[in-house]
This record gives sequence, C-alpha cells and structure tokens, in this order.
Amino acid sequence: MEESSKEKATVLQNTYFAIRIVLVLLLGVLKGSVHLALGMFVHEASVLLVILNGIRLMKFKFRGLSKRAAFIQAAPLKREQCQ
Repeated sequence: MEESSKEKATVLQNTYFAIRIVLVLLLGVLKGSVHLALGMFVHEASVLLVILNGIRLMKFKFRGLSKRAAFIQAAPLKREQCQ
C-alpha cells in the first residue's frame, strides 16, 4: 500500500510540474519574453527533472532484493545473450 500511494503522489507531482512549466512558457511566449531556444531548453530540462523524479520510485520496487537480483530484474538480457 505504501508503494501505491508514493507512486500516485509522484505521478501527481510530475503532472502538476509539467503543466506549470508549459503554462509559464506559454505566457512567456505570448508576452515575447521567451524565445525558441530558451523555451526548448527549459522544456527539455523539465522533462529530465520529471524523469529523475520518476526514477526515485525504482528504489521501492527493488527493496528486499539482493543487489544482483535487482540488477538482473532491472536489466533484462538481450536476445543474443540468451542463446
């Protein structure tokens, strides 16, 4: 149950953060204070922050597993490695 509530909270954080960034960029474009390069940079940086925030959930998924078991679960083998 703890994982579910943390996942939901993280999804909501990411959603609200992304919407706020887009609204700020949109207002900046309409006012003429945000140019294309700056808007793209801020948007891509916000995407990276959302991804990093989501990655925090992985530590809950692998809790209780050994380091090797967590690595094997996180990095599935390629088809060539299985043969």
